[in-house]
Amino acid sequence: MSKEKNFLAVMAAGLASLVIFCGLGLAASNQSKSKPAEGQVAGCTATCGQIKEIYIPLGQGSAASQDWEEITGAEAVINLANFSGVKSVILEASLRIPTGNGRVYAKLYDVMAKHDVWFSEVSVEGSQSKREESAPVVLSPGRSLYRIKMKSTMGYEAILDQARLKILFQ
Repeated sequence: MSKEKNFLAVMAAGLASLVIFCGLGLAASNQSKSKPAEGQVAGCTATCGQIKEIYIPLGQGSAASQDWEEITGAEAVINLANFSGVKSVILEASLRIPTGNGRVYAKLYDVMAKHDVWFSEVSVEGSQSKREESAPVVLSPGRSLYRIKMKSTMGYEAILDQARLKILFQ
């Protein structure tokens, strides 16, 4: 019986703590129904903090060329004026060559300005998909269309399983 009483006491204490915790959470969530500050998530209190990073998906595709080829559909329109406090932007791409022969390259291309985005090039070897990150890149000010370009060293089919931009904030 003593073990059962001890177990029940521990369970009751845990349940009481849970009720108090939930009550505090409910009170905190009811404190402010105003619009969140810029960079904060709606419904968060000061303990949630600022948003530190977001991801913008660019898509997927494939190419079978030794020359740079635009991957139509692996793209996104981005307006940097919509973001404040950007610390850095990084291209992430998961790439592979099914045959395992050669190396596949991918980079970001600014379609509207008609130039490559500096320092965005990534590359991998092998038939297994590998995710690579570019160095921090600088996007054009204002609204622009960014598209992935690819090539493979031997001209074999190269696959972009996914690409996205990671935007880090201060």
